Amino acid sequence: MVVRSKLVGVVVFVLIIGGIFSGVWLGWWQTESDKTPVRYKDGDAAGEYNPSDIRGSYSFGEISELFEIPLEMLVRAFRIPGDVDISEFKNKDLETLYANLDGDIEIGTASMRLFVAYYKGLPYSPSEDT
Repeated sequence: MVVRSKLVGVVVFVLIIGGIFSGVWLGWWQTESDKTPVRYKDGDAAGEYNPSDIRGSYSFGEISELFEIPLEMLVRAFRIPGDVDISEFKNKDLETLYANLDGDIEIGTASMRLFVAYYKGLPYSPSEDT
């Protein structure tokens, strides 16, 4: 059996486009996140948001709202400069803000996770980069 290259090209194109459209139709294809961290399922903190699910793309405003921490507390804890719009300041920008520190100190997303866990009294197991 001889398969022509044009036919193979059309079949591949239809399969790829058809796969994407059927994924969208079935609700499997998602290009945006809802920025809602997972919740603890059991224990004393059941139902609370888990700080280990905080991502670098979360803004301080979102962290403040989700974990019920005043923005002023986040400003004080991380010494954010006054000329920054704190509600839109991204968690991942902590790394660039503190990039000039000497030594092995690195302040970033892992530091935010630890701070939120301690502030809220939630269970948290720090990773090696915390």
